Amino acid sequence: MREYVEFDADGQLRSYIGCERRVHADCDHVFRHDGLVYRFDHARADLPQWRAMQQRLIALHARFER
Repeated sequence: MREYVEFDADGQLRSYIGCERRVHADCDHVFRHDGLVYRFDHARADLPQWRAMQQRLIALHARFER
């Protein structure tokens, strides 16, 4: 498994992505934002857009908040 991590300025884990090594594998993507934890799966091919995917999920969630 390949793992990718991002830490915030305080050294706390912000984003974790674990991808299987197969060519057409899926990735397990977990990240924190404003006290919430988001988790989703995506294709390994989409890995270069990981930040954009996080932002889209945050924006989608915000549309459901009051």
